[in-house]
Amino acid sequence: MRPLCLVLGIVMLLVTVAANPAEKPTSEDRGWAFTHAPLFRSSADSSPVAVITVTGDLKLGGITQVELRQQRGPQPRSIRLGWYLRVGDTIEKVLRDSRVLHHGQTVDVVVRDLRPDVPYPLNIIVVDYQEVRRLLRDEKKPGVVFIGVAVDQVDFADGSKWVREGKAG
Repeated sequence: MRPLCLVLGIVMLLVTVAANPAEKPTSEDRGWAFTHAPLFRSSADSSPVAVITVTGDLKLGGITQVELRQQRGPQPRSIRLGWYLRVGDTIEKVLRDSRVLHHGQTVDVVVRDLRPDVPYPLNIIVVDYQEVRRLLRDEKKPGVVFIGVAVDQVDFADGSKWVREGKAG
């Protein structure tokens, strides 16, 4: 009985791997490794809405989804996300030492029923990797590309507005 279970387990594993091949960078990436994360530290960020998760997809070509959470303030009506591009040899060096190479923003995005402490998934192309690749053309040595995502602006239903002072991250 055990050999049969082992064989079936291996077959299921092979079928799963074949159905979900690992995503590999394209030749356009020229050795760059792309990674991304939210830029929010509750102790250091005054943003009334936080980016909690960031999802990127090489097949779709960019950062395609974020998860938001309201931290404080009145009911948000719309938000504008910012993305912050940093590069370096390793992720540790990028996070510790590198400066923001480029900052971009989305258009204003209407959010409905964003509530405190309730995750709010938002499908949006925050940044297209083709745009990032264009920005990397002058960089000589490939390494790690880090794209941080944060809320840069919040417009509230009561007419007030919060705007990030300076750059996140």
